[in-house]
Amino acid sequence: MSALLGLLLASAPEIMTYDNITSEVVFENDRVIAQHFVVNPGQTTGMHLHRCKQMEILLSTGKGLVIAPSPNGGAPHERLLDMKKGDLRFIEPSPERHEFRNVDSVPIEWMLVTLKGTCVTVEPVAADRPASGQE
Repeated sequence: MSALLGLLLASAPEIMTYDNITSEVVFENDRVIAQHFVVNPGQTTGMHLHRCKQMEILLSTGKGLVIAPSPNGGAPHERLLDMKKGDLRFIEPSPERHEFRNVDSVPIEWMLVTLKGTCVTVEPVAADRPASGQE
């Protein structure tokens, strides 16, 4: 990542974006931004990483797959998640690239709350261990 791109990302709003799905900002103040996401059956977020401290609140129940590339070009690391409505996950900034895929027959919804002022510039890397659950 170039220094200019890193600077732009570090100064950008703390809005999480995915290549393949859209979100709706449902709340924002000077400390947090809350976004609502829906991933339909078979849909994926696309590769991404987390640059900020975040809290994910599951709004539905379903099965998802976290897929992280192998650092040596081998088979990707995959981790099946049994997600339950009301589950809460805390996410720390990480350079580990991964994607989330809905492998269930129902949409999976979550609310993502990002803590403003916690974003860092990170260099993306391939996973060198199984995905950490930061989908």
